[in-house]
Amino acid sequence: MILQKEGFRKVWTRYDHLPSQENFRRYEKTVEMENGKFHRITIDFFERNDLETIAVNGFTVVKPETLLSFYRNIHSSDKCWAVIAAKDLLEKGIDPVGHPKLSEIPK
Repeated sequence: MILQKEGFRKVWTRYDHLPSQENFRRYEKTVEMENGKFHRITIDFFERNDLETIAVNGFTVVKPETLLSFYRNIHSSDKCWAVIAAKDLLEKGIDPVGHPKLSEIPK
């Protein structure tokens, strides 16, 4: 409901009906930037009872390593630049949580 109030809508994916241990949902919205270009914001939710979590800015979120493992199973992350950036940061031993690279638009 909060996301829908912010202009997000539920998006069905080919992964919604695949058997998995996670309950997966996706919400998206399109925003226009100052330069007139449009960008899509995607938020994926994975629900599971046995997740390792961390607290970030008052929210409970899945540990980055665990979250990225879902993308290998459910989501084709080869085009998602935030996922690619997070994997790269982790490989370099850098914590991706809150890192500006996750919200930088690639050139």
